[in-house]
Formats: sequence, C-alpha cells, structure tokens
Amino acid sequence: MGGDLSTNSVAKEQNLAADVRSRGGMMTVNGQPPMVDEEAIILFLRQLDRALSAARHADEPQRRHRLTLIQSLVMAVLADPRHLARALRQAADGFAHLAHLDS
Repeated sequence: MGGDLSTNSVAKEQNLAADVRSRGGMMTVNGQPPMVDEEAIILFLRQLDRALSAARHADEPQRRHRLTLIQSLVMAVLADPRHLARALRQAADGFAHLAHLDS
C-alpha cells in the first residue's frame, strides 16, 4: 500500500510538470526566466510583509477580507512572467492601498 502512495505522488508530479510544459511561456519567457529588478522584488516583499502583519492584527472578518485581497494580488503577480516587473509594482501599490485603509 505504501508503494501506491509513492506511485501516486510521482504520477501527480509528472502530470504537473507536463501541464507546465504544455503551457509554454508560463514559467519562462522565450526559454529564459523573466528579468525583474531587485528593487521591484524588495518593494513587493516589504509591502506583502506589512499587509500580512496588518491582517494578523485585524479582527476575524477584516482578516478574511484582507487575506482574500492579498491572495488575489499574489496570484496576479504569478499569472504572467512576461509582465512580472509591472505586476510586482502593481501588487506593491495594492498592498500600500490596503495599508491606507487602516489610517
């Protein structure tokens, strides 16, 4: 029975890898990883940290609302690597907007 779990896990990983390959430019752009400047990444991560911290300290309904917005922003960043730098900056702006909701 343990072999079944291992076989299923390997099969799932192979299916996932095949799915990523079938999407072509999903993980790379023209066969190369997307280029993003460090400043955009650092800004995104700082704003993400602030947004998560604010969500952690909010009441339950506000926490759920914030986490839904945070998830949407993160998923938008991951959606298309061809526009990663722009997506990172837009998400950081979105996080900053969330911070202004507290003020």
